[in-house]
Amino acid sequence: MTAPIDSNVALCNRFLTRLSANQISSLDEETREARLCKANFEFLRDDVNTAHAWGFALKQANLAQDAGTPQWGATYQYAIPEDLLGFITEEGEIQGLEQPYRVLGDKIITHATEVKIEYVARTTDLNKWSSMAKESLISRLMAELGPALTERFNAAQGLYNIYVEKISLAGSYNGAESTPRELIVNTWLQSRHSWWYRHGAIAAMY
Repeated sequence: MTAPIDSNVALCNRFLTRLSANQISSLDEETREARLCKANFEFLRDDVNTAHAWGFALKQANLAQDAGTPQWGATYQYAIPEDLLGFITEEGEIQGLEQPYRVLGDKIITHATEVKIEYVARTTDLNKWSSMAKESLISRLMAELGPALTERFNAAQGLYNIYVEKISLAGSYNGAESTPRELIVNTWLQSRHSWWYRHGAIAAMY
């Protein structure tokens, strides 16, 4: 059965095809390609999701004030949405929050009596992704997993440069449509390892 055009499997197959690698019908297959995709796809999807302020992933929220209060430093605390991957800011400040604030764990603590934010949300439904975002994800999969599949490790930097160019192009395209804004990714969602370290780990595992 053919996978839906915008499923995780379909996106994996598009990058596998470009590498002339074997395609997969499921992420649970006992093949090298499927194991690599299953182990890395969600992480890489989220990483591309946060690499740019994609229009399809932007949300606004009026945060609910928690019943509890911070131990010190602020009067109120607000729960950060579970699907939040990064804040959108203007001039270094979270949009809609004029009072001083701190991000503490999964809370925003502040003296403000209400908190409105705009943010980049985790978007797992690839049908909602723009074609440019999906192309960026395919390029990221090629850069991260391609060298391990093809054993052409000298191509790693070149593949990664292609991905960076696509993200830069997305930024130029969006910048022409709206006022440029800054994306701040929360530290608890940032990669724990460098790209080069993950390449070494992938090569060693497979």
